[in-house]
Amino acid sequence: MAVIRGVTTSLPQYKYSKQDICAVGAKWLKDSPHELELFQRFVQSSQISERHFAVPLETILALSGPHERAAHFQEHGRPLLSRTIANLLTGAELSPTSVDHLIVTSCSAPIIPAIDVAVVDDLSLRRSISRVPVYQHGCAGGVIGLAMAHRLLKAGERAIVAAVELCSLVYQSGDLTGGNLVGSAIFGDGAAAVLVDSEGPGLSVTAARSHLVPNSAHLMGYNSEDDGPHLRLDRALPQALSQHAPPFIREFLGDKGLAPTDINWWLFHPGGVKVLAALEEAFEIERSRSRWAWEVLERYGNMSSASILFVLEAFLSSRVIKPGDSACIVGVGPGLTIEAIILEQR
Repeated sequence: MAVIRGVTTSLPQYKYSKQDICAVGAKWLKDSPHELELFQRFVQSSQISERHFAVPLETILALSGPHERAAHFQEHGRPLLSRTIANLLTGAELSPTSVDHLIVTSCSAPIIPAIDVAVVDDLSLRRSISRVPVYQHGCAGGVIGLAMAHRLLKAGERAIVAAVELCSLVYQSGDLTGGNLVGSAIFGDGAAAVLVDSEGPGLSVTAARSHLVPNSAHLMGYNSEDDGPHLRLDRALPQALSQHAPPFIREFLGDKGLAPTDINWWLFHPGGVKVLAALEEAFEIERSRSRWAWEVLERYGNMSSASILFVLEAFLSSRVIKPGDSACIVGVGPGLTIEAIILEQR
């Protein structure tokens, strides 16, 4: 079992409004009026008011190949992640050496060794700590990290599940496909960390399950090119979720003696307006029972694997959950994979 003890989130220094994004889009797409119109429409309909980036917009526009992107990730992602985990430990009044497992998820830059090695050095974590870096699960990484902690923890152990995403480093100025236009309109940067214990009262992970949708790899992912990753985001994604998420979630809940109506609160990955609307409609959920995903999307955009941890923090901060209440986390990632976790306040 895994018991969630706390969540800490952090944002990089550069903050841009919807108006700022539209203005830089006009520069980027000045020679492509059709794509500019599409991009501005995506920005306006995204319901995202602000986004944070680790580097200025001018740097993002000028990004070149994998080497430069990885260098920015090392330079800016490392301190952002280390600060987030340090704040989590400080808030919990714990020593860095009290952590047994470190699960870090990110799909921003494929560096080896993974960024968690630098965090161990920065924070003087135990040299024997169990490290699990996660890359290819993309947006679903945060949910998968929590599920992994649930399965890994033994009695008396403690884990940190963390995410650092600099989605701005995936921007491709020469890619005018619909997927890249949408990605440029909705993705932002951020980091989050969750403290997880193996026992005790609190918000507990009681079950976790994955579902890999057949023949769906084309819906989401990266195309690896010489100039770096190119976002693959198919417009059929919301429809695929509407078709496959309900039977999977109902079966998962049913195996635990639950129905969707038994779930008090829903924590969705804020992948975009259409994704959230599709999930709410599929489960006939009132906005009041899943509002935290919308709040995170509006305030920060889609931060890939870090997003669900921001949603979890917003949910806990709202203090709506009562003893005996249950919540369901639903994540979505490349594959297409749908990830679900049942939480119970004990």
